[in-house]
Amino acid sequence: MNEAELIQHFWSSIENGLSALTIYISVFTGYLIMAFFAGVRLTTLQSLIATGAFLVFNGFCIWGNVVFWNATYVVGKELENSRPELLPIDLNPALVAFVLLIIGVFGALKFMWDVRHPKS
Repeated sequence: MNEAELIQHFWSSIENGLSALTIYISVFTGYLIMAFFAGVRLTTLQSLIATGAFLVFNGFCIWGNVVFWNATYVVGKELENSRPELLPIDLNPALVAFVLLIIGVFGALKFMWDVRHPKS
């Protein structure tokens, strides 16, 4: 690939990573709203189904973020000599995103647990 194609790939990967992040936020928010308003009234099976769907969908969103932002980092490193502004911080955003998004998943699961098991 030439430099122009690599730059196109760089920006395309960022856009796709942000799209995956947007979907993650939508699923995350929907799960929290559902937990807040209906969590107490859900049966165990309904709660397991909702939580399972949440884990599967957000798992794919996390995977997408890691794949796209890792591709961004790899291309940025390849272009580092000619375009140093593409990576102002030499840190793979895929690693940061993975950690933060996994923390978000555990936070949402804790939220659902607290709603379904209130302290008396």
